[in-house]
Amino acid sequence: MRQSRVDIYCALEKVLQQDTQGLERRLLEKIITLASNHMRVTQEATNELKVAASNTLVTLARCYFNDVMCELLYCLELPEEFIFITLGNLSSAYALECIPFVGMILNVMISMLELVKDSRMRQAFCGGDAHSSRPSSKPFVP
Repeated sequence: MRQSRVDIYCALEKVLQQDTQGLERRLLEKIITLASNHMRVTQEATNELKVAASNTLVTLARCYFNDVMCELLYCLELPEEFIFITLGNLSSAYALECIPFVGMILNVMISMLELVKDSRMRQAFCGGDAHSSRPSSKPFVP
């Protein structure tokens, strides 16, 4: 089941790389919510599924940056490794679009510094990606 979700995200990402302008609002919101949930669900989601969901959000941000960023900001209240990784990937791919959100993100991150305890979380928190060394121009695909 998990592998089929990864395959679905990979296929969805390829489709979204072609054209995302015509997505219906409800479908867009559903994709963003599902990908966000799959990045954060720790018990049933493998790292591969989380990476695929994260990459889908980064790809969607090309045309729907504010929608993706609003979801990530909403999820930022609890320290989650893949939220940080996705924010880092977004800032690499869409630096100019991130500028209005930097103050908000830093305020939240500063307030949660003491909650970041393990090394993988610290690496993600500092902008490093423990799962890839992907180029900044396109999302990491395992």
